[in-house]
Amino acid sequence: MRCWANVAEGCFGDNFASLTGGDLSDHAGVQRVLASFSRWNDKVQAAIFGANRLAANLPESKAMQDFRHNARCGPDKVPRLNPADYRLQLAGWIGNKRPWTIDELYALPQVSQVTRHVCVEGWSMIAKGGGTPLRSFECAGGYDEGIDMPTSPHPQTAMKLRLSDETLPTKHGYPFSGI
Repeated sequence: MRCWANVAEGCFGDNFASLTGGDLSDHAGVQRVLASFSRWNDKVQAAIFGANRLAANLPESKAMQDFRHNARCGPDKVPRLNPADYRLQLAGWIGNKRPWTIDELYALPQVSQVTRHVCVEGWSMIAKGGGTPLRSFECAGGYDEGIDMPTSPHPQTAMKLRLSDETLPTKHGYPFSGI
């Protein structure tokens, strides 16, 4: 514990006790450590991923028809939305911030892929997903929020609109999620 306390004290200042529940998000030492990890993560990601490195597109016969629900709440507690009222609001450093209706999103060009999804929680499943390549959506709307810029133009990064050839179910994020 003594060694860890010295490390923590060096990174986070004298208030080591705040590590047990205090808010350190605005502490300069914490921000330096997080920025360092972020730079390291960017370097590792650049070494592993690239536009020419594609996930295997598997045969449709390998795809699970009932893809695992992965959320903090059960499928019966997922919020329902009224498609007629829904608008995707864009923000950030983009040129076109106009809101998108569900019909406009679904009218964008779509592709499908059968890939293995590997979750950080330790499970994986193969699913057939379909949607608009994010780089196409960027061209149409200038969207770049919510995903790092090296990943967004990747040919397999998409706004998922379909799962197993069906409209994306509410329990999986309707009207869209990311692939």
